[in-house]
Amino acid sequence: MLEDTVLSELRLKPIDPQKVLSKENDETAYSLETIRLGECKTQKQEDEILARSLVSDVTLGFENETDCDFLPCDLITYNSDKTVNAEYHWGGHAPGEREYKTECRFKPGEKVLCLIYEGYDAVFPGIVVGPLTEEYLRQLYEVDEDMQIGRVFSLTFRKTASRTPDFT
Repeated sequence: MLEDTVLSELRLKPIDPQKVLSKENDETAYSLETIRLGECKTQKQEDEILARSLVSDVTLGFENETDCDFLPCDLITYNSDKTVNAEYHWGGHAPGEREYKTECRFKPGEKVLCLIYEGYDAVFPGIVVGPLTEEYLRQLYEVDEDMQIGRVFSLTFRKTASRTPDFT
């Protein structure tokens, strides 16, 4: 089994206005820049790299991702103050397993920042409206046959204003 653990800094950058399709009130979307800080072989290395990483006004947080045989295995995200934000560990999420339907720490109505990777590399504000269930996805599909996963994100999170960094 091949394992690689990479620590990265997540930074906010101004987004090209042509990439913003719609917005409400004074909400702002940002480009997401990922800065690779290093590959870690031990927990001690992870802690050392994170401790000596500088935080700027545009640092959103940090991400520690472990891939096993090129598949995501563990993901830990940190806030800009280097406290743990969230953890994901592969396995145990299927029906009947220990992590199935684990409660989310965000409650409906809470304001959040949503990150989307895979070529979009964007951060946008949103409000949690509830869990993403099979029934919810089926309802969306029945309403819109052209539904794509990006559309699920935009329908699941109603956009709203949130944290605004100073880029000056």
